[in-house]
Amino acid sequence: MKIESIHVEHSDKFYENKYLKELVDIALENYNNDFFDDILGFIMMGNENLSTLFKKKHNANEDLVNSILSLITNIFNDNQCDSLRGAFLELLIFNFLDKKYSIKDNYSDIDINCFVKIDDKKSEKTVDVFAHCINKGFICEAKLKHINFTGEHIANLKKIFILSDNILSPYIITLADRRTICNKLKNIVQEDYSNSWVNLDDINIVSIDELNSFFS
Repeated sequence: MKIESIHVEHSDKFYENKYLKELVDIALENYNNDFFDDILGFIMMGNENLSTLFKKKHNANEDLVNSILSLITNIFNDNQCDSLRGAFLELLIFNFLDKKYSIKDNYSDIDINCFVKIDDKKSEKTVDVFAHCINKGFICEAKLKHINFTGEHIANLKKIFILSDNILSPYIITLADRRTICNKLKNIVQEDYSNSWVNLDDINIVSIDELNSFFS
């Protein structure tokens, strides 16, 4: 079985944004402390209203605080701020896989915003992040908010998982809390795919409650 990605280039300008790339790097370097949670808070809120509290909370690390706030300001002042915020979570996951698992597990193919091709069958929709090496792999949809997930996302992940003979493990990753995202996904399946092969079995759900452990 041949499994590969087909990259889509139209979103690359967001992933290449220098402010976003630097903020993602800082977030990954601090995944096990409060800076990580606070950066996610800025991205989720979509504004700079947390800056005063952020400065007070981390007043012992002024240089890092100023660097983060400068990056946040540049991202929020961009006229495509919403797209950059969405790209943040995708790039965070991609860079994590690229830096950690490409070394640890020798992933042969890691991609972002791509179709998945299995032998001669190409997925109908793209996935946000993809990784594959021989007999193991990862595919995911990553959205800031639970409301951005649709039945098509679930169906696409399930179909790729089945076509890959369970090699590509499907993930749904979000900054929503676990109860909210689980209720949203269950409602989607019940309303759109009742008595269908599309369900949440085998789909790994990572909410904001589990993000720190996911990146550990």
